[in-house]
Amino acid sequence: MSALTTVNPQILDAVTQTNKNVLQGARAAGSGMAYQHVAQSTAIAIQDIVEYLRNVAAVSTATNGVALGMILAGQNTDNATKALAAAQTAMTQAAALFQQVGETSATVLKNFPSS
Repeated sequence: MSALTTVNPQILDAVTQTNKNVLQGARAAGSGMAYQHVAQSTAIAIQDIVEYLRNVAAVSTATNGVALGMILAGQNTDNATKALAAAQTAMTQAAALFQQVGETSATVLKNFPSS
């Protein structure tokens, strides 16, 4: 019975080496995939903030046009002036948020282990 349960040491070594090589490759592939997912996520965050900035710019431009028209027509100039200031504040805040998201994304990628 012991002859049936004894495995040739060369076979055991071959199986052990195969497992080791397969697991090392899987670990490297898994790390690479994780890095790619993080990179893709940060790219999507950048795309989202660019779209947000573009939308704020469009609304601010429209606000500026209407407010300047009101000022030139002499209609409700106090509110028009407030609208101009609010549009400028919105653009300033959107630009600051853009910078913050960009810097945070760069930090995440820089600090994420690539291997």
